[in-house]
Amino acid sequence: MDKSRLQGLLLWMACAFFFLQGRAQVNADAAVRMGRNALSADDYIAAVRYFNHAIDAKPFLAAPYYYRAYAKFTLEDFVGAEKDCDLSIERNPFIADVYRLRAICRIHNENYEGAVDDYVRVIAEEPNDQGVRYNQALCFLQLKRYEQADSALQTLMTPPDVYVRAFSASTQSRLEQKDTTGAIIFVDKWLTYVPKDFDALSFKARHLFNKENYAAADSFATLAIQQQPEDYGSHLLRAAIRHAQGRFGDATNDYDEVIRLCPEHFVAHYNRGLLRSFTGDLNRAIEDFDFVLEKEPENVLARYNRAELRAAVGNYQGAIKDYTALLKAYPDFLYGYQQRALCRRKIGDIRGAQNDETVIARFELDMAFGKKRTTRKREVPRGSAHELDNYKAPVEEKEDTVRNIFGTLYGKVQNVKVNDRLFPMFSLAFRNTVTGSTTGWAYLPEVEKLSKQIATKTSVRRLSLATSTADSAKIVQKTPDFKASTDSVLNLVLQSVVAVENYDFDTALELSRKAHAAAPEALLPLLQYTHTLFLVSRTSASEEMSGEKSATPRNQQLTLCQNLLRNACRTHPGNACLLYNLGCALAAGNASKEAMETFSKAIENDPDLAEAYYNRGLLRLQSGDRTGAGEDFSRAGQLGIRQAYSQMKRMKSR
Repeated sequence: MDKSRLQGLLLWMACAFFFLQGRAQVNADAAVRMGRNALSADDYIAAVRYFNHAIDAKPFLAAPYYYRAYAKFTLEDFVGAEKDCDLSIERNPFIADVYRLRAICRIHNENYEGAVDDYVRVIAEEPNDQGVRYNQALCFLQLKRYEQADSALQTLMTPPDVYVRAFSASTQSRLEQKDTTGAIIFVDKWLTYVPKDFDALSFKARHLFNKENYAAADSFATLAIQQQPEDYGSHLLRAAIRHAQGRFGDATNDYDEVIRLCPEHFVAHYNRGLLRSFTGDLNRAIEDFDFVLEKEPENVLARYNRAELRAAVGNYQGAIKDYTALLKAYPDFLYGYQQRALCRRKIGDIRGAQNDETVIARFELDMAFGKKRTTRKREVPRGSAHELDNYKAPVEEKEDTVRNIFGTLYGKVQNVKVNDRLFPMFSLAFRNTVTGSTTGWAYLPEVEKLSKQIATKTSVRRLSLATSTADSAKIVQKTPDFKASTDSVLNLVLQSVVAVENYDFDTALELSRKAHAAAPEALLPLLQYTHTLFLVSRTSASEEMSGEKSATPRNQQLTLCQNLLRNACRTHPGNACLLYNLGCALAAGNASKEAMETFSKAIENDPDLAEAYYNRGLLRLQSGDRTGAGEDFSRAGQLGIRQAYSQMKRMKSR
């Protein structure tokens, strides 16, 4: 090659290199820009996806990791957010905002020492940031380093730049040090700066309530409710205050408000039931105790109260059931035998009443002659929360000893309710459109090849591999003569897919069985056959639970599905889709350990298989591995599965 041609080639390669570099830079910049726009619109899932693209294009940039960390933090994926902050700091260790965000993540991850270190770095850059100093003081409180906490807070409470929230933390510090007098001093100072501060008013009301200064406590609780009328805790506190004052009607109104704001509130239902019983509203009192016992069947106090109320309204059968449950747990509860005997006489059960009266008589004789009674049942506990002597006393809600540092996030995707159902198998499905970046999809060359053979004149435009048929183009009528390919085996597969779309699983199974029998080594017939076996096994399971008999037992169908997939994984090693489907089949058969191992193999072959992370996370959570589950949900959420963030939030509340 002559020199001029070589120079031209080198020049062309250099231009191509810089063009590609520039294109990657533009793509990365555009992805970051769109991600930030998504953040401003509170669409954090989309933001994560855009920042993923930016990181793929330019993994050495610090900003996309920081922005993705912020999105994950807002979705309450604190573990994933901290890791992204680490990656951002590795690339640029001089941005204070990243340390600030990582500190908050570390607080949520209970790494308070690490958070203190991050705040030291931020304070060195921004010494006048009061919010950072306040958060650092809270970390000192969590670490029980009270001297450092008090010193930091004192600085924030020094005029002229008084940081009012520091009074709240100082109050908490004094309480943890058992210095109630000092805590009240800080609360009073707090109220001099902000006379209508909700937290200060609530604390003052509770303190006065504990001191039995009910009139003043009622005034402060009322002021707190005026500031935040939708806070059910304030209504609950005022209800307890008014209960103590004997103002049962007013207290009942407050409990009504608590239940309106929080319908599942256990304590409010219990205490309202007590008040209704005091005021003669017996039937509605029974309704409240019904709610309590539905949530907590072993609640002795609620059952005893309901037994008394049922007897009072003439529901003797119900009262007998409640007394029987009490006596089963506490066989030495003589009053229970006495009351059950009375109820039995009311319904004409003379023999039952005499049996109860005989038990009482024998007990009294034993006591008279000093004979000790032995029982294998538990005795009525003395001095406990379930002491029957205190059945007319209201119960209190337990409070957290440490304040919520960062408040509550509202309106986020992680608040959506989810169940513990695994994502289903990947299966063949007809689609109108395909977007490869959307989670729920997988790619196989065989599927793409067959998709191109499908006639465009049909109502079905494309064949894809997906975990859901929710977006499928529905086939209104069955089409057993569906012809889109000259290959008879593939036609059987397509007809089976159509049958599944129409929920005709028996036909789908027969068609896919024929296709697999005709071509046992082909991948697509195997996929369709195992998937329909799995669907039919689930249908058989529901039939077995309802008492119906299916032609083939569920365990045989599921076992055949598992064996076929195991063989396929050996025939097609490294196929993540087959491994994932095998994991689903194993999990359905309660082989959780093997299923987790199989999902792990699928992830090894396809590190971006979001559904595998999600399913493995659920199985890990069920086995008690919360750390592993959190890591899997974090990765699944990062890859676009919204339910993963809901699962992480549920983990924190369990």
